[in-house]
Amino acid sequence: MTPNLSLLVNPGYVLKEYNSKTVKIGREVHALDDLGQLIASDPAARVLVMKEVRGKTLAKMAEDLTPDREKWKGEWKPKVAAAAAAIAKSKDLYHMDLNLDNIVIDGSKIQFIDWELYWERVQGGFTDDKEKIERDLQTVWDTPSKIPKSNSPSASNKKSSSPRGSPNKKSRSPSSVKKSGSPKRRSARAHRREVFYD
Repeated sequence: MTPNLSLLVNPGYVLKEYNSKTVKIGREVHALDDLGQLIASDPAARVLVMKEVRGKTLAKMAEDLTPDREKWKGEWKPKVAAAAAAIAKSKDLYHMDLNLDNIVIDGSKIQFIDWELYWERVQGGFTDDKEKIERDLQTVWDTPSKIPKSNSPSASNKKSSSPRGSPNKKSRSPSSVKKSGSPKRRSARAHRREVFYD
């Protein structure tokens, strides 16, 4: 049954629609449910209702940096690695695509979006080791992307499309910025839109 749009009467809920059959929506449903972000879902109709992830992506924050960019990234890597390791330890989910677009900052809170790509504890790519995750970030953040840039959904109130798809897939959560580099290939697209009622 399709998620009831009456669920969206509360600001902060997002309707996410997939227009690609290649996305394993069931995986995202599983992760968002574990993370407490899922409101309702209908995998058959390829839609779900999730909580909005508010804040600003690191990619957006980095747009304003020039000479201090490397120092800035060096300061964020251990913080992001610690947050990812904490989720991996508590939820057994390791986000395997931590590019700058998938990390949302809201005050002191670090959040991850696009849970279409992740490893579970039983899978070989899983890790909850902060140091290893930080080394992985070195590769992801510092390797120029060969994938054409595209728009991703918004971390606040914007609607756009977002590419996704890979071995163990997950989906993306709101955040509107130009798609910055990630070495992982994206093939699927999803649309998120926030629905508000007066």
